[in-house]
Amino acid sequence: GSRSFFLGINGGAPRTAASSASRGRATATMGDAFSQQVPTDLPAGGVPVQIAASCSHTGETVSFARYRGQAVTSEWTAGHLALALQTLTGVHVQSQRLMFGGRIADPGESIESILGVGADAVPERIKFFMLVDRTSFPQRLGPFASVAVTLHSDDFVLPELSEDMRANGFYWEMSTAKLGRVGLRVGLRSKTRSIIGQVSPLHPITLTDEESRRDWNVPPTAVSLAWSYAVNCWDTVESDAYLLDTWPESVGSAACLKSFLSVGGFVFFDGAGHFVGAMTVGRPIGTHPGNLHFCEARRWHPEWTRALMEQGRFQHITMKSLRDFGARMYLWLRPKEVIEGIDGSPLNRQPEVPHGGFVYLFHEDLLAADEAEVALDRYFAVSHAPSSVGQSSSKQGQQSPHSDVFRCFTLVDRRGVGPDDVLVQTVETVSVQQPPGQHEVTVIELSPPQEKRSLR
Repeated sequence: GSRSFFLGINGGAPRTAASSASRGRATATMGDAFSQQVPTDLPAGGVPVQIAASCSHTGETVSFARYRGQAVTSEWTAGHLALALQTLTGVHVQSQRLMFGGRIADPGESIESILGVGADAVPERIKFFMLVDRTSFPQRLGPFASVAVTLHSDDFVLPELSEDMRANGFYWEMSTAKLGRVGLRVGLRSKTRSIIGQVSPLHPITLTDEESRRDWNVPPTAVSLAWSYAVNCWDTVESDAYLLDTWPESVGSAACLKSFLSVGGFVFFDGAGHFVGAMTVGRPIGTHPGNLHFCEARRWHPEWTRALMEQGRFQHITMKSLRDFGARMYLWLRPKEVIEGIDGSPLNRQPEVPHGGFVYLFHEDLLAADEAEVALDRYFAVSHAPSSVGQSSSKQGQQSPHSDVFRCFTLVDRRGVGPDDVLVQTVETVSVQQPPGQHEVTVIELSPPQEKRSLR
């Protein structure tokens, strides 16, 4: 009869002296190990094996005996299996931990070593248990803290919001003269003649209760909103404390505006189409659960990308924490957005975003169709409440972040996105006691630490 090995968390396996040594050193998690380069060469030696993996995040079992046209063999490592499972399940290799025989399989271990047997004793079928990290990106997005941005309607040059502009998005511009006046308020300046930002299509605000609107920093008169992406020259906008009119009150505003220009944020409009406010997103502070919550990742299909790319809505990601996992492009989906084909009719499949959401692509080529290349593409639908996975569902006992305290996301350096990148500063405004009274200071982090920068 056929030979099979079904060993999960509580299973056991024969051991040899050679395999015991490898078991002793296999203590790192799959995510830790895959912070290094993922193996791409697929061994051809050994005996054929069928793999089954029970997935903790769905409860389903995925089975495969071939990957990218090549048979799975006993010489494949746990790293090779994780790469195949990434394509089949959409779970990033750094979010996987493959369990076998009561332990985490080391990515460098072959199937033979994991079983502790030679090739002639490897069963025809082996079952792993795949533990999935559901608490952090790319399985989880956020939560984010939302903070109002110091911007006024006369700071922008906005187009007339026609129906076409509302449906397809538009651009805004801030001239040198306007930027100079904004800079005097919050201590920012730019090396360019003007700043241009792209805005997603407008849509009605779906938040109906006052508490949710306050959490999102929605102005009282706002009836519609859109997402404003990072500006075209976000890396040329820098802080300059010597520009400030009133230093203590303006440092936090500078951090928020810098985040709005370099990461993005929501812009709000009243019923007449007039700009009434803006907000940006940052990292939650302390034990506060954050204001913007999202559902768990869902698969994004290539036909949706092709349908939306013609509007130029996909933008490059500037947040380092997302790019570190391979995310490259993103866009904001309107609430209940319906994606249409080239003939104008709705596609058969549609994303489920009752309150909007963010899409993340893990490749630069928007026309990519290779199964392995698009496997990680995903979207996160906005949720009005914290998720039950890895986040508190209650605000009881939590303190809202003070309006003057803001923690920006760390940005990638515009010079590149490789492993030797230097990171742009992360800014946090904190209060300190020093005579003659309380002051606010800006904390700036640089990475790598040895990078030499001139800072004011």
